[in-house]
Amino acid sequence: MKNLLIYKKILLLMVTCVFILSCSKGSNNESVEPIQTKSEHNEQSSDLKIFSDQWFGFYFKGNKLGYLHSIGARMSGGYMCKSYGVVSMQTEPGISQQTSISEQVYMDNNYNLTGFTYVLNAGANRISLTGSVDGKTMQTVIETGGKTEVSREDISGPLFSSVSFKIKSIREGIKPGTKYDGNVYFQPMKKIAAMSVRVGDEGEIEISGKKLKVFPVYEEIGGFKSTSWVSANGDIIKEESFEGFELIADNENNAKRLDSTMHAGQFLKLAQVKTDKEIEEPSRTNTIKIQFCGLGNKAKIPERDYQTVSSEEYESGSGGKKSVTVEIVKPKVGTFKTLVLPITFYQQYLKPTQFIQSDNEKIKKIAADILGKSGNDSVRFIRSGLEWQKDNIGTSMTENFTALDTLKSGEGECQSNANLFSAIMRAGSVPCRIVTGIVYPEEGSGFMYHAWCEVYIGKWIAVDPTFKQFPADATHVILADGDIFSQIGIINFIDNSGIKVLKVSYD
Repeated sequence: MKNLLIYKKILLLMVTCVFILSCSKGSNNESVEPIQTKSEHNEQSSDLKIFSDQWFGFYFKGNKLGYLHSIGARMSGGYMCKSYGVVSMQTEPGISQQTSISEQVYMDNNYNLTGFTYVLNAGANRISLTGSVDGKTMQTVIETGGKTEVSREDISGPLFSSVSFKIKSIREGIKPGTKYDGNVYFQPMKKIAAMSVRVGDEGEIEISGKKLKVFPVYEEIGGFKSTSWVSANGDIIKEESFEGFELIADNENNAKRLDSTMHAGQFLKLAQVKTDKEIEEPSRTNTIKIQFCGLGNKAKIPERDYQTVSSEEYESGSGGKKSVTVEIVKPKVGTFKTLVLPITFYQQYLKPTQFIQSDNEKIKKIAADILGKSGNDSVRFIRSGLEWQKDNIGTSMTENFTALDTLKSGEGECQSNANLFSAIMRAGSVPCRIVTGIVYPEEGSGFMYHAWCEVYIGKWIAVDPTFKQFPADATHVILADGDIFSQIGIINFIDNSGIKVLKVSYD
């Protein structure tokens, strides 16, 4: 069961990126919930003139995962793209879980971004991100778990959306050799990123036994690459993204058929990072040394006292790919002086956030009850926190976006467990942060994507609330840290040619 919990992490991140990169095909059907955007956009909705309306099946390595429906439209003062996608995954015979993503993007006549709304629904939980551009300022509003967070960012020069250049190509004609470069707001990372688009020479592609004339359109945004095959009239025939994700144009009925979507276990096997040899008894490991092969230049492995990069070499004849060797040595808590509570270092990891509500009264009471047993002993507090979570929070495929959502539901997957554990730690004055990376699970045959925590007690120590490990075993390899938006960075590691296991030692 624990292995199945891990698949939700990488699936959610991958799907988010694929759908956002593809939303120029827009969406509008009876299953799309109404999305409120800026008032001036709503007033213009009656002026919409649709120029692109397509349905797509969504696949992973040839297996059906869901569908995407999108619309591109001309409106008074600019353009609008609207998209709605659904991913369905079988978790048990006859039982499926669905995740949906909907988005609206608004642009002016020069394809500059003027506003957007992005909504992610996973089960009963929801996160929304809205944005508007006013002159040289962008305002974004995030809503989840009953809390709202508003931020503003100064911008310089033109700011486009992730679909601006596609819309421009469709509206002005597909021409081989066309190049577009600019800054865009990339919602999955909640940040401004560089984007480039290149149109290749006309060729052919075979779909369902038919050969079609198409133009390849190569895109890169924030390190994420995709290739679309576009007809002369601007229809997207097929799109390929990282690691075997595909969108294939289809009619509405075929696209929406979800009766044969893949099982979570099947996805888990296909999405794991292959190793040249198996790691036996991974939960007992205290040291591992591994080599990532075939990584892109943007893949940067964070370092810690216990996680160090020993070499980084570019592979000859690989087109700029590199091999990176990293070693993880599990810390021994008794070998250094641990701090007593309250710990006042790293204030940013003691503060509540929208996802880690350590100021919630229920969470504060849980921390206080644990403190009543552990006193000011930080190690006892952490271990007691893990015991509390083991006794009170079940493991399930439920995707919760916040600590409070997890507390209310009483269950969740790895991200859910990490959010709640981090909130309890912060409420008890232990600096705690969430990290994302890979782990080698028991009964596994490769590394899988996962989320866990680090606590500061004089040194940063990894702790896994899902596997109930403190310190976490040495197969926990950190690739990114931060909230759900920051964790998108692990996508840079998905395009690889496997991992070599160089060294393993045990407790």
